[in-house]
Amino acid sequence: MDATTARTEAERLAVLVAQGSDPAEADKKRRQDAVNLAFNAYANSFYDGCKGDGWRRLVERSLRLHATPVLGSKALPTITRADVVPVFDAWPVAQQA
Repeated sequence: MDATTARTEAERLAVLVAQGSDPAEADKKRRQDAVNLAFNAYANSFYDGCKGDGWRRLVERSLRLHATPVLGSKALPTITRADVVPVFDAWPVAQQA
């Protein structure tokens, strides 16, 4: 970080403190949200909530094989259509008879 960037960051933090917020606490919350809102954490809780062992295994396998490798630890609020398209593009298509 150069001097100009450091000065700009110090000014930004001073404004936050003057407004009554704690920049360290905000950073801690941001980091915790990134972990809590990560797609892979959501996927785990999603298939844990599925009823029936067969359905749970199907959902878990589908998410683990197709969605989690693409979306990984990306935060849920930041996932866009462009992020999801590769999941469906890689999904195997059943042969039509």
